[in-house]
Amino acid sequence: MTRRTDCGRNAGQELVEYALILPLLLLLLLGIMEFSRVMLTYNTLSNAAREGARAGVVPMSDSDVPDAVRVAGLVVKLAVVPA
Repeated sequence: MTRRTDCGRNAGQELVEYALILPLLLLLLLGIMEFSRVMLTYNTLSNAAREGARAGVVPMSDSDVPDAVRVAGLVVKLAVVPA
């Protein structure tokens, strides 16, 4: 007499479990990615504001301040967006 196993039934159960868990795992992963993107934007804006304030405080002529702010913005942008 041959013995029948429930191999097919267990495979179906695993598939259903993955189908139930996969959306939750993807939601968690995408949430982590979105949070890190928001933090990157926040830090970039904070650093740009800091560099702009620093350029305004450092003694230089009034015409040099916008150029210094542009240069600081480029440095911040290059630091954030790798080539």
